[in-house]
Amino acid sequence: MAESTGPVQVLVVDDEEPIRNALKKFLAQQQFEVYAAGSGEEALQQLRRHRVSLMLCDIRMPGTSGVDLVPQALEIEPELAILMLTAVNDATSAALCMQRGAMDYLTKPIELADLG
Repeated sequence: MAESTGPVQVLVVDDEEPIRNALKKFLAQQQFEVYAAGSGEEALQQLRRHRVSLMLCDIRMPGTSGVDLVPQALEIEPELAILMLTAVNDATSAALCMQRGAMDYLTKPIELADLG
């Protein structure tokens, strides 16, 4: 990915609007440029529009799951760092996401300080 002098661009992908909005607000306060998507399909559209460096992605979503989204996102942006979010401690799904290219995962509820 080309070097950028502006703020780091982050994409938050979660079907739960309150979680999506809380993460977006927190990251914007930390000086990130934040985009949000409520589904895997919407996330792919955002990735085609913006040069995103980091994607925070829920594992379990209706439609395209986070597990399925990881390889599709990396196809669009091979340098993308992906951090998975899960409401349950589902080590099997998290491991599958990492096998597909995600860097790590966090279990919800997330301590926002862990993202700072």
